[in-house]
Amino acid sequence: MSSLSEIPIRQPYYCAGCPHNSSTKVSDGEIVGMGIGCHSISGFINPDTITNFTQMGGEGAFWIGRAPFSERSHSFQNMGDGTYAHSGYLGVRAAVAAGVNITFKMLVNDAVAMTGGQSAQGGSTPLSMSEQLLAEGVEKVVIVSDQPDEIRLNGSWPASVDFFHRDKILRVQDDLSQIKGVTALLHVQTCATELRRRRKRKTIASRAERIYINAAVCEGCGDCAQSSNCVALKPKFDGEADKRVIDHTVCNDDYSCLDGFCPSFVAVVPKPGNDRQEIELPECNKLPDPVIVDKEITNIYLAGIGGTGVSTLSAVLVMAARLDDICAQAVSQTGLSQKNGAVTSQIRITRSEDLSLRMSRIPDGEADLLLACDAVVGVADNSLKVLNKHKSQVIMNIDIDPVGVVGFGNGKTISEKTIFSRLNKFLDIKNCTTYNIQQISESLMGNKITANVMMLGIALQKGMIPISVRSVEKALILNGTSVKENLKAVQWGRWLAYDPQYVLNVSGFGKNRFTEYSPEDAELDHLIPIFSEKLTSYQNKNYAESYQKIMGAFKAQFGDTTISQKTAKALFRGMAIKDEYEVARLMLSTTFEESLISKFGTARPSGYYLAPPFLSFLKDGNGLPRKIRFGPWMRFIFLALTKLKGLRETSFDPFSYSQERKLEVKFKNLLISKLSDPKKLKESPETFEAQLDSALKVKGYGHIKRESLKAAILALQ
Repeated sequence: MSSLSEIPIRQPYYCAGCPHNSSTKVSDGEIVGMGIGCHSISGFINPDTITNFTQMGGEGAFWIGRAPFSERSHSFQNMGDGTYAHSGYLGVRAAVAAGVNITFKMLVNDAVAMTGGQSAQGGSTPLSMSEQLLAEGVEKVVIVSDQPDEIRLNGSWPASVDFFHRDKILRVQDDLSQIKGVTALLHVQTCATELRRRRKRKTIASRAERIYINAAVCEGCGDCAQSSNCVALKPKFDGEADKRVIDHTVCNDDYSCLDGFCPSFVAVVPKPGNDRQEIELPECNKLPDPVIVDKEITNIYLAGIGGTGVSTLSAVLVMAARLDDICAQAVSQTGLSQKNGAVTSQIRITRSEDLSLRMSRIPDGEADLLLACDAVVGVADNSLKVLNKHKSQVIMNIDIDPVGVVGFGNGKTISEKTIFSRLNKFLDIKNCTTYNIQQISESLMGNKITANVMMLGIALQKGMIPISVRSVEKALILNGTSVKENLKAVQWGRWLAYDPQYVLNVSGFGKNRFTEYSPEDAELDHLIPIFSEKLTSYQNKNYAESYQKIMGAFKAQFGDTTISQKTAKALFRGMAIKDEYEVARLMLSTTFEESLISKFGTARPSGYYLAPPFLSFLKDGNGLPRKIRFGPWMRFIFLALTKLKGLRETSFDPFSYSQERKLEVKFKNLLISKLSDPKKLKESPETFEAQLDSALKVKGYGHIKRESLKAAILALQ
């Protein structure tokens, strides 16, 4: 294992839209105590800010002992409302009695979310909690919420309690840290998973609008991820940069991603009755029964992401085996895995003996099948050690989800190269079949939720699971959840194993593996025409030809190398400044409108979130320019701006006088000047490549872009 390339552990993470995405944030340099509850996941995300872990009722005790000997004058302590009701209030009492300076951050989320969403037994309302805290001697109580006005009007609150929107939480915490004694911040926001359940059960109304990202406008800066800490924001490389897309399969419509300083976000009201055109299954009688590989014992190792049904899949297989009168047992590793972490299940099936005399876990090197619903968990150390290079078979989902949230904490993407470099050492690669199963599932079924069941269908049809298809289907019916969709997913999985080309064709994909070129392997002859075409749309043909001329001279000196590819990308991004004219054009582009129609049945957003320069005097809670929602009438403004792009960088351009635009133009001109003498650059390629790397870090808009822009200008000079 020591010789393997390193891969991050898929740690537990907050659900999309989780209140803790906001509530656990602290200013730089602050320290926080951790306890029992979902908020403890912050220990995986930002471990450097966590100072201790304690039992229920012990919250804050560490600071009572540490405070007299610390150079710090204040600390924070996280606590859930369930813990507070159980015994957490005792920790508050102890801190008050000790006279220490500490702020208790309490999440009031309407559920004991970590153990299944039950109500907190003996729990209190935010109002009664505030009254009790003040009665216990807490100096200041503050309510922070996504709906502060609604909460303030819902009760007769003590006069000293203040209310703030969650986007001001850092400023509120800074103020509380200056108060002597014990203070409390109650973050009142319903658990995102509970909201999702209630909307699904129609006990509360669903939000009318969905949020969507115009990928062409997105710069890939990651500020939306930094602001929201939301796992529904996924990176997707489009040939220019790692853009962000919203995975609506996991999105809980929290809208916190809108806090990112970027004009790419739009609100859309899905068209009523916009049910996707269902792709019909082929006739079942054309699908042959699986030829099962008969073995004394079959060992199956499932690996996936918590919350996607891996443990359920394991239970379905064990039930199906019993229906076939076959012995089967399973052991699952879950922990906090229901919160996006790694989950594995080891299943042992036999026809010939009682499994009670065998251990539940699969012995090292004895797995017959690894069903890697997630590639990262599938090549983790514990997964690899059960593989046998000669007999194991692997079915792998190669749509690789990032670990955590890219752009926040320790979130990162994992490359296919890393996945296969690890797998190759434990498996004959001929025994591995990969599928872009999430993309295929979304195309065929309209969502990614059934992807794991589809993988089960693949394994069944290949005869790798010694259970009848009929019994698996009956077990899915007995499970009673999304029965119709799951039965259909099994059949599509079987067809994918039997006739993959047919399934890929009807799903809209011509082949199994999708070819998205990356900065490292894209050929220069491929990049230059694409970027030239974009620059023609951006300004005109002459502008694009100037790009081609520079790159032609550069290619003559450097050839088709990594440094040439970086140059092509950096020059394009420097020349295609995403100014007001360009954002307007991209918002009206045919490509964007077609993507909206495909997703929502309409080409017209209901809202745009922008921070126009003429309204820069409007600031948010942190003193930064504030985005404002504009209605669908903004299309007419965009249309006018697209007609005026000929004013770009002339004395008649009203936007050219801003400090931001002056820096962008300066950067572009410096880059063009630098590339005008490629022969000279070839004399010191290492220095030049470092300058290119600095230029490629320039991303985003406004204050997000400013520092990287200044650094790139300095490097080029």
